[in-house]
Amino acid sequence: MTRFIPFSRDQAFLLPPDAKDWLPPDDVAHFVLAAVERAPLGAFALRPVPGGKAQYHPRLLLGLLLYACANGIFSSCRIERATHRDLGMRDAAAKLHPDHDTIATFRRASRAAFEAAFLQVLLMARASGLLRLGTVVIDGAKLDANASKIRSVRHHRATELRAKLAADEAKSGRRGRPPKPPEDDPPPRRQSHLTDPDSALMRRSDAHEYRQAYNAQAVVCAEGSQLILATKVTACPSDAPSVAATILGMEAGIGLAKTVLADSGFASAEAVAALQARKIAPLVAIGRTQPRRPCDFRPPPQGRRNPTG
Repeated sequence: MTRFIPFSRDQAFLLPPDAKDWLPPDDVAHFVLAAVERAPLGAFALRPVPGGKAQYHPRLLLGLLLYACANGIFSSCRIERATHRDLGMRDAAAKLHPDHDTIATFRRASRAAFEAAFLQVLLMARASGLLRLGTVVIDGAKLDANASKIRSVRHHRATELRAKLAADEAKSGRRGRPPKPPEDDPPPRRQSHLTDPDSALMRRSDAHEYRQAYNAQAVVCAEGSQLILATKVTACPSDAPSVAATILGMEAGIGLAKTVLADSGFASAEAVAALQARKIAPLVAIGRTQPRRPCDFRPPPQGRRNPTG
């Protein structure tokens, strides 16, 4: 006979006096909330209006957002719902339930606070021995922009569109201020996007298609913690031009590393010289060789020795 564990949805029980007792001792909520308490209050964008409804404390909203992002929850509406259902989110929100509009507004206005809190996380990790700043790894990824590549036009095409708009204005008239002319004269083949000019056409590799995207780079600790130490987002398809600036930019925060590991996409004589000038050892791949296969009996190209014979 099948046996079932008895249950009753109407059974009452008492919650612990502290919500933290429901979380494991190694839950990331403890670490995030401790780092948020160390973030300077001057980094937050506070509403200066003294009257009206009381606002949520910025440390509460910052801790809630950081803990949500650490658990893969990014939507403001999902974060609001999670404050009712998730134990860790309830603890991060101090049993309050900020609405999604408040969360979204705070996210847009508090970039400096996020940066300060992330720095405190790294400093706490370094003080506790979790983070050892010796060898770091830098790598990049192409992130699709919220724009279609068909809206990207070259300079000569933009000139044609401008002339067409000017002709249409002469026929029907124009309201408002005239557009400000460009200050420089770019080459005809330079491209710009009509809706997202900060992005650029790029592809992840030769095997992928061109997409309107950004180039995001991250510096990660290679000493075991795998914590992200620095980030940078550019519109340059190549990784090499920004590697030195990304690594040296760590000096104002967690500090400089001793060794940098990177793939061949970051190979740059200028970057290597800049890092070596600051006593940083760059270990950058210079590309793979293409040796002939052992069973390849085709004649070698002229002037090259056959490795099989």
